[in-house]
Amino acid sequence: MGELSRTNDVYELVTKDERGKLVNIAGQVVRAKDDVSKSIIKLGESLAAAQDVLSNYRDGVFVAWIENECKVSARTAYNYILAFRVFGGFA
Repeated sequence: MGELSRTNDVYELVTKDERGKLVNIAGQVVRAKDDVSKSIIKLGESLAAAQDVLSNYRDGVFVAWIENECKVSARTAYNYILAFRVFGGFA
């Protein structure tokens, strides 16, 4: 079987009912991706605010706070903050 390179190629293979289901599922996926992106930006914004609050304290206080209170790793938190700083105005 050859590779399918376009969406239309896929839709030519399936029934009309299956096509409707697939179009609906694709819409759900796109909306969920948008929601996830917005959530990531919001998480980053919140973590950046906490980082700002704790910026006057000794090194490690912010990391201890996120690991204990937020139950995420420091690396994950910094990635959320970076996403907020880079993409925050676009979400």
